[in-house]
Amino acid sequence: TLHLAAMSQARKATVKSPAATLDTVGRLLNEVKQAAGRLISSQPEDVTPEVLDFYDKLELLKEAQHKLSQRDAKSVPPPKERTAADLDLVMRWLKEEGCFISDKIHLIPGLPEGAGMIATADIKEDEPLVEVPEKLMITLDNVANSPIAGLLEDPRISGTDSGSTILLAAYVSYERLSSFSYWTPYLNALPRKFDTPFYWTPEHYRLLKGSPASYEGLRNTTLAFMVYCHLYSLLHKKQLLSPLKFTWEVFIWAYSVVLSRQNSIPQISKNEAVARFSPGRDGLALIPLWDFFNHMHGKPTSSITTASTKEEDEQKGKGKGKNKGKGKGKGKEKAKESEEKPPTIVCQSVAMRDFKAGEQVFMNYGNRTSAEFLLNAGFMPASNPNDYVRLKLVLRQDDPAYRTKCNGIGTDSVTFVLDEGKYPRMLLTFARMMAMDEADLKPYLGVMLGLCPGSEVVSEGNETMARNLITNKIRKLLSIYPASAPAPSPAVSPYMAACFQRLQSIEKAFLTKALERMTALTEGRMSVDDIFEAKEEPQTQTTPTPGERIQEEAEKAQTEQPQEEGKEGGAA
Repeated sequence: TLHLAAMSQARKATVKSPAATLDTVGRLLNEVKQAAGRLISSQPEDVTPEVLDFYDKLELLKEAQHKLSQRDAKSVPPPKERTAADLDLVMRWLKEEGCFISDKIHLIPGLPEGAGMIATADIKEDEPLVEVPEKLMITLDNVANSPIAGLLEDPRISGTDSGSTILLAAYVSYERLSSFSYWTPYLNALPRKFDTPFYWTPEHYRLLKGSPASYEGLRNTTLAFMVYCHLYSLLHKKQLLSPLKFTWEVFIWAYSVVLSRQNSIPQISKNEAVARFSPGRDGLALIPLWDFFNHMHGKPTSSITTASTKEEDEQKGKGKGKNKGKGKGKGKEKAKESEEKPPTIVCQSVAMRDFKAGEQVFMNYGNRTSAEFLLNAGFMPASNPNDYVRLKLVLRQDDPAYRTKCNGIGTDSVTFVLDEGKYPRMLLTFARMMAMDEADLKPYLGVMLGLCPGSEVVSEGNETMARNLITNKIRKLLSIYPASAPAPSPAVSPYMAACFQRLQSIEKAFLTKALERMTALTEGRMSVDDIFEAKEEPQTQTTPTPGERIQEEAEKAQTEQPQEEGKEGGAA
């Protein structure tokens, strides 16, 4: 801790407080962007001088932007802490705009999680709680019908997997900075700050050392800054957002809002720009009201469905058509118009269990790991049966058979999930292949991938090397974690420090169990079948290529566990 503090102080002592000018902000943007690029390239797993340099420059940028916004008479003032009045207002607004809200729930502030829903009367399991119509969801259609619609056509945004998230964050930023917004009651009811990685400091990474979430948090922050720089330039050039207002702080707030609250919804938009942006994919949306429930593990009780208005419109048309003459013609026109109307989306949620009056009413956000909750929403559930760790095996580039192996399986690395159950058999298969020389590789490749009959074991020597490879990888991962709990830091809240310690304990427990299993296998106390899933029988019909098979296993291993339909997380 003293070492990090001394390094940071030494750097800051050589830098004067920045002047509050647009030129200064532009220069600092470039400097932070360059520092972020270096971190993306080097992928540090610890707090290095490069990490400190990035955060020192970022602090200077934030200071310069704050000074500049303070001098702007038209600048939107920072939002005040949300109050019970803000929450009451958003509930009234949602009801007026067409939401169904049970009269047995009430949104209040001051809970350990922040705000949340409290039962005002006893609630029975499966009792309807809320229903949110599509018009109250923030989607890409809102982006397409706003002044920032041009972002839908930007190739640097549409070409990324997170393009929809970026666009929603840009839209929330735009609406937050608008002098008047339809969404003001909702935006004012959201948290003023988050514990997502965008708000972390080097001290957070020091306390989280060893956990893959540490590297992922830093990587997410540097990538987010690259996105911010791109949006800052675009929106400034098109005079859509003033650079005095669209600060890094505004953007990371909006990005955190979206990451912690976005939900998958059916893509039924008729907007051509939206259809081009996400062809064949589900859409994303912010769903006010639904996202004010806090998370607890339990049965999934929420759904997002599509409902057609055709039948209702046809009934209206028939009613008018009972009168002869003009009335009948209008009825047919109404029925014809209704056929062209797209279906609408409705979000519904019922009680996951019985709740007593005075209890907080929770919702299950889906089967995510504790690390995913932490990185996307800035919190960790008290208990989580969906946790696991990932073990990534990578082919050595100095292996003489590297090219042959890559060409044979279609990839140079595979990530495997290690949980409480048996491990994927492909883990041992891939390790055997890593330990093979080129002479053994070709005859055994089909056998190892389950494409033709034969013994899995290449040789006694290969089997020993494969098991040692897995064991040593596990030992290496365990060695990265600190031997004892790091000293606390005033820069990290007690809650986040406790979350970090719990996450490290969870991950180390999975790795320790894996090491014990592999040790027992080496010593003959456990068999391969005790540790790994059953061997698949060779394919007898449509046989995939080795590359297709290994890619299928890799995707299966890396895919997140099924989530409750639509819900992807978010703390109220």
